[in-house]
Amino acid sequence: MASDTTIPCQAAEFLLPRPTLSIVEFLCFSLLLIPSLVMVNDAQQYLCAEEQTCDDVDIVKHLPCPSASIIRDLANLIKTTSGKSIQCAHLTACAGQWFPLWIVMFWSQVVHLHSICQHWVAGMAGLKWQNHFQRWKSKADVAHCN
Repeated sequence: MASDTTIPCQAAEFLLPRPTLSIVEFLCFSLLLIPSLVMVNDAQQYLCAEEQTCDDVDIVKHLPCPSASIIRDLANLIKTTSGKSIQCAHLTACAGQWFPLWIVMFWSQVVHLHSICQHWVAGMAGLKWQNHFQRWKSKADVAHCN
């Protein structure tokens, strides 16, 4: 079952940023973390006995993610139960579509990478503010000396 939950290499190359990207390239990489408006609190509702019907990476990339807690519960659930696919219980538009089990690992990576991205953006904003403050202080010091 572990191979069913591993993101295929070709899909990973399309869906996830390369580890060799620079920080700027990483921050520019399109990682869509679109929270779903529908809250489903039971991970069991995602796991299906049906075979997958959709593994189109472009569709997968643009699906809103379920909540981080559901993703975490699903990751644990697929290790211990015998589901064959994932239905997006949080998306009524995807009713009747069953996705590969590895979509859970993709969602998990998106949540993780989005968190890293937020830290970098906050750090860059702090540096920008610090640079702006130091320029202002330098101008104020010059004005004070005159």
